[in-house]
Amino acid sequence: MNNIWKNILVALALSAIFATTGSYFLYTGQLKITKLDLHQDFDANYFSKPKFPSNKIILTVDDIEKDKLGLFKISLVNFTTENYENIPINIKVTPKNKNEFKILGYSAVGQEELYDLVKETKKKHFDGSSHHFSYNVSSINRTEKSNYGMQLRILFEGRERV
Repeated sequence: MNNIWKNILVALALSAIFATTGSYFLYTGQLKITKLDLHQDFDANYFSKPKFPSNKIILTVDDIEKDKLGLFKISLVNFTTENYENIPINIKVTPKNKNEFKILGYSAVGQEELYDLVKETKKKHFDGSSHHFSYNVSSINRTEKSNYGMQLRILFEGRERV
C-alpha cells in the first residue's frame, strides 16, 4: 500500500513539472513578436524651388521647370525577438490619385545605409493603380531603437499623399 501512494505522489509531481514546463514554453511563444514594423515618411516638399529672386537655381524634370519634388520613404524596422536573413520583400504603393503621383526615381538600402544588403528581384511595375516593388534583403537585424533594417526611397512629382 505504501508503494502505491509513493507512485501516485511521484506521478503527480512529474505531471506538475511537465505542465509547468509546457505552460512556460507556450507563454514564451506567445511573447514573441513575429512581424516587422512598417514606418512611412511622406515629404511633399523634399526639393523646392528657391524663393529668392536673385537665385539662379532651377529645378527641372525632363527639361520642364518644377516648383517642388517629394520624397516618400517606407522603412522596415525589426523589433522582433530574432534576426532575419534572406527575406523576400514585396511593397505595393497605391496612390489615392494616380495622376497626382509620378515616380521619378527610387532606391532601396539596408541597415546603416548599405546598398549591398538589398537586391531588386523584379523591376518596378505599375498595374494601372499600384506600383509594385520586389526585393530580397540579405539580413535585417533586430533592434531596440528605431533603426530601419530596409528602406525604400521614392522620389516623386505631385502632391498626392499615398
